Amino acid sequence: MDLLLDWPARTPTRIGPADLAAWRHWLQPGWKNSANHLLQIQAQLEHWMALVLPDLDALVSRHLLTHARFENVFARLEAGLGADLRIADLARVYGTGTHAFSTAFSATTGNTPKEYLNRRLNQEALQLLLNTDLRVKEIATRLRFTSEFYFSRFFRKHNGVSPAHYRQRFYAGG
Repeated sequence: MDLLLDWPARTPTRIGPADLAAWRHWLQPGWKNSANHLLQIQAQLEHWMALVLPDLDALVSRHLLTHARFENVFARLEAGLGADLRIADLARVYGTGTHAFSTAFSATTGNTPKEYLNRRLNQEALQLLLNTDLRVKEIATRLRFTSEFYFSRFFRKHNGVSPAHYRQRFYAGG
């Protein structure tokens, strides 16, 4: 589970400029990484993260408490992540009715179960969109939306643009 899902202000963000040409040599056969190279990467990543992340200690502590209380629920959510996953299924795993589960979950996480599920679905959609060559229809199917139309509507609601436009805009740098 992504601890940044516990951060209410979380949005997809490009955290820093990257010149892919500067990194391509890492993929060449025979390239030898040195400790210095790895430290440079670590320093750059830490710099970018410091620019965009909130108080990480508080976020991690809150995340651990939340995750411990709802460990079985999060495991079920990850195992069955899809648009067809029902809150009643998560409530059964938690061992209560839907209303009691929703109340406990909302009080602990600050999000309703449906909001959390939608944020997690959106996170997975973004990952598939930006890190694979899958077509939008294939992503919709993988995330178990009933159609590409409903997936695109869901995506636009959460990101302000269609999946295809988001992918194009991200790779264009804008």
